[in-house]
Amino acid sequence: MQQTADGKRLDAFGISRTIKGAAKKVMHHFQKKHVGEGYLISIAHARAAKDALEIAHIMKDAFEKAKVEILELSPAFITQGGPQCIAIQYIKAPLMVRLIPKASKRLPSAVCCMMGFTCSGGSRCRN
Repeated sequence: MQQTADGKRLDAFGISRTIKGAAKKVMHHFQKKHVGEGYLISIAHARAAKDALEIAHIMKDAFEKAKVEILELSPAFITQGGPQCIAIQYIKAPLMVRLIPKASKRLPSAVCCMMGFTCSGGSRCRN
């Protein structure tokens, strides 16, 4: 899925018969966007660890200098995407650095809620 130009809805990014084929379409899109060194590629899944790992290998082979991570989707995203859904995104590393406060190793609760990290209070967000 990808957001439409007007930002009001999601459209299909592409159609593929296999996970590998879908991952390669995403990979080609990332290449057009010049993803590489200094980027983080996140692969989030809903109980589809094997497929996420296959995608991670494809991304790591294509973008050797980028960091690739695999995450589990939260129930809220699984409700929207369905069981076994997989989300792939990239961000430029300097954006990640700005999210983390310099004086603390913990993230503010607003950030951890979005990213699934531990709150400043020491427990998972319940918002």
